[in-house]
Amino acid sequence: MRRRSDRSAASAASRLTDGLLLCCGVAGLVCVAWWALSLGLGLGLVSFATGSMSPRYPTGSIAVTAPVALDRVQVGDVVTVQRGGGLPPITHRVVSVRLAPGGGRAVVALKGDANRVEDPAPYTVTALRKVVLPLPPVADVLRYTASPAAVIGIGAVIAGCLASAFWPERIRPRHRGDVPPRRVVPVPAGRRDA
Repeated sequence: MRRRSDRSAASAASRLTDGLLLCCGVAGLVCVAWWALSLGLGLGLVSFATGSMSPRYPTGSIAVTAPVALDRVQVGDVVTVQRGGGLPPITHRVVSVRLAPGGGRAVVALKGDANRVEDPAPYTVTALRKVVLPLPPVADVLRYTASPAAVIGIGAVIAGCLASAFWPERIRPRHRGDVPPRRVVPVPAGRRDA
């Protein structure tokens, strides 16, 4: 007969595996939902690589961005501008905005919240992305999960969950005491049941 400690350890391991599988499933659903939203609404993520937008957006922060019509951009909005010349995009606060005749272009002056002066020159843009939702806690999680040790650990947990889910069951019970003995009923020779 199985000891109580063996059963409780197996039950705890089963609950842990179920919990990890549930977390992986929820994470997968979040990824699919984000993918659908980013396709449908044009949402994207921007990372603040410098402290120019501190304290509202400290270095390493992440925010959700969405496309914004040029005629809807207002002073005080935080926008991302694609810079030319191979430079990375810049995300700063709008100080002034002038629409070009026809509305297909705009000239925006930007300034980082932590900077004393505006950016050196205004930007002529045909498209902008506006910050719609800051996600500082997500940035911390992403930063920690991107480390090599975390990637290896997460991979090991996922591999363990998959192995546990698809591992074949034992054909015969481990302890014979767990299975009640079969009752054998002798049948007299020559007798047939109809």
